[in-house]
Amino acid sequence: MDALCEQYGIQRVSLLRRLCRVLGIQLLAKDYHLDFGRQQSRMPFSDEDIQNVFPLFKHRHPPASDAKKLYARGQQAMQMGHLREAYEFVAEAVNLMTSVYGAMHSELAQAMRLLAKLSYILGDLPEAMNQQHKATLMSERCNGLDHGHTIVEYINLAHFAFGNLRIPSALNLLYRARYLLLISHGERHPLMAQIDANIGVILFAVQEFDYALKFLYSAENLLSMNGEPKKLKSAMVQHIIARSQAARGDFRSALAAEKETAAIYEHLFGPNHEKTQESSDYLKQLTQQAVNFQKRMMDATAGTKGANLAQFLPLTPQPSLGAILDALNLLNGIIIISMTPNTATTNGSSSQEESAAVEANKDAAHEPGKPFEEAKGEQAEMALD
Repeated sequence: MDALCEQYGIQRVSLLRRLCRVLGIQLLAKDYHLDFGRQQSRMPFSDEDIQNVFPLFKHRHPPASDAKKLYARGQQAMQMGHLREAYEFVAEAVNLMTSVYGAMHSELAQAMRLLAKLSYILGDLPEAMNQQHKATLMSERCNGLDHGHTIVEYINLAHFAFGNLRIPSALNLLYRARYLLLISHGERHPLMAQIDANIGVILFAVQEFDYALKFLYSAENLLSMNGEPKKLKSAMVQHIIARSQAARGDFRSALAAEKETAAIYEHLFGPNHEKTQESSDYLKQLTQQAVNFQKRMMDATAGTKGANLAQFLPLTPQPSLGAILDALNLLNGIIIISMTPNTATTNGSSSQEESAAVEANKDAAHEPGKPFEEAKGEQAEMALD
């Protein structure tokens, strides 16, 4: 048992949870001392800890064959870029599943999740959040609070909540998803990297740079440990790390992180790609900012008269909502498809129209100079610990 846990990084509480689910045993909710050695004579469990024993049986739900066909057609239409057509197919599949399964079913939750993603891509952010909220509640009741599908629903709901400018709600959902994943599967699960990256990006957006860096470095370590195939998420995380370090005035760490981003883009896309050029341009900006910041610091140490603290702080632009949403889209596997004008007229909004809708939401919800709400740093530190 000890060798298994050490080799694969498995938590003992995760093994206990899985064993109870397989055998149908309900234990008393308390802190069990599972890290016991041979010298410990007292067992971690007693008869009083077993609250209930329930039977496990195999069963089969009535299939909604027509709804599944419509759902598959919606997925195919989405892959081809026909978003409006895909939305109609999936919406009809949801109606048929409701007629066959009733108001609560795990397959219905998955269909509503896809419906929420389609609404998000088409630019209808309130509808996307509404559909995803229903899918999350349905998954909680059908699959359980600590089920993998429920954790994924929390991540998607946090994403759409941020798109609707509900920043504290998005952070709370991600903290909850992280806590549930930590209990059920442990710190080294690949999904933990996605959650930490989402938290880090949102904290960067609300300018909590110190707490953002803790989550971003955690996400980068997990991505490297689990071996991300194309390293696109690693490049995005390194870029956000570079911007966070630059905002803190640590330009040496910022340059190192952005060089890693540029190396990944050049390896994947070549030196002439748009992503590679953007990273190279930002490297030049960081270098110039580092030189200017060093000059201001030298003037400060020389005792320049009339100088105040504000003029020595690093000058970094505030992140836009569109840039943060693009980062979250990449981390959560949502691709905004660029369509031709004819296709956009036939199938729905284009990517430019979606950006305009996002900007309209941002301008209507915030005052000038305050693009985001403030998040509590204590919650971030508590979640990381």
